[in-house]
Amino acid sequence: MSIFDLFGKAAPFEHFSKGVKRLKNILSVMKEEARREHFEQLKGHFQATQRMVGSQTSLNAESLIQLAISEKKETSAKQDSKAKILLQQMENKVWTGLETIVSIIQESIRLCDNAIGSRQNPAELQMYRQELEKRVLFLQSVAQKLEIQTEQEVKEYQHIKESEMKRAEQPPALNLVGTMANGWKLNDVQRVIRQLGAWVEPAGTHAYKIVIPWASRPHTLSKDLDPKGFAQSLAKLLGIPKKQLIESFNRGELVA
Repeated sequence: MSIFDLFGKAAPFEHFSKGVKRLKNILSVMKEEARREHFEQLKGHFQATQRMVGSQTSLNAESLIQLAISEKKETSAKQDSKAKILLQQMENKVWTGLETIVSIIQESIRLCDNAIGSRQNPAELQMYRQELEKRVLFLQSVAQKLEIQTEQEVKEYQHIKESEMKRAEQPPALNLVGTMANGWKLNDVQRVIRQLGAWVEPAGTHAYKIVIPWASRPHTLSKDLDPKGFAQSLAKLLGIPKKQLIESFNRGELVA
């Protein structure tokens, strides 16, 4: 299954993934050009790579930086969730990698010009060749990391889409009244629960149950429960760290 099949449209994530693969291919050619001292061709490929990566002001919507901006916008529009937070963290890492590539390419083009002008000076020529080889190898390592991070982005984006589908199947939220002994409002607890893909249903007078689709049983929800024990047992059913769940209840929103 392709990313296109997964998301049902040619999302920025698919285009970015393909762009990173093209970047890796061109860098493999550039490595050999640097080794063979084909500096004119190497400069041309650095310039092509520069256009491929682009900039924040680039008019090319298919440049990697513009696609990364589109990804950020698409992610930002999603409902807050753990998957969204993780995806945004990954996008920030990708952005740092792109900025690194841009800075290296600009300096490398200048080095290619210097190398071309040093044809009659073997010592300088060797120095420039070694430096350019080193830069291409470093760019290859950055592109490799980008590819891995992009694959992780796709998985998290899929998680978000699946979570959206689960939330669409959830019954409407209840208007819960009451506060636990430590100050947790039942409505805030419900908000976090729903962000995790579960929901709250009535279970008697002033009593509720938390329905967790992937768990073998529901969990009781009541203002009279011991907050510490409630968080511990619920975290186990939800499959998330107790510390994360407690912090989320404290804030009234799911946190990473």
